Amino acid sequence: MTEPHYTLTTAHFHAGTALEHVAKRLAAKLFKHDRSLKSLRLHIDRQPGSHGSSAFVATARVGRRGPDQVLHATESEPEKSLHEVLRKAERLSRERASARKHAARHPHAVELPTELPKT
Repeated sequence: MTEPHYTLTTAHFHAGTALEHVAKRLAAKLFKHDRSLKSLRLHIDRQPGSHGSSAFVATARVGRRGPDQVLHATESEPEKSLHEVLRKAERLSRERASARKHAARHPHAVELPTELPKT
């Protein structure tokens, strides 16, 4: 099995070491709780707003078996947007695990077109 990996990229600002450490810690936590994750790509973009304010848009591309899932969050600080998008990824992971457990524990009846032989 390949090791999961994550990448952090930024646009229109420099990611300091504190932001990189936060991203690494949160990604490790996500990988620990969800073994089906293969990759996590984080991108934070600074979008200038009116009157000198700016918004930070965090995008997470979560790689699993099948198509990648893309999550977005917009906040006033890069750390907040990173926390929010990874919180969404954790919630999505919990929902997937819950649905998988529900399907395993509550099988549905199957209609067979033929009679089964008596043994």
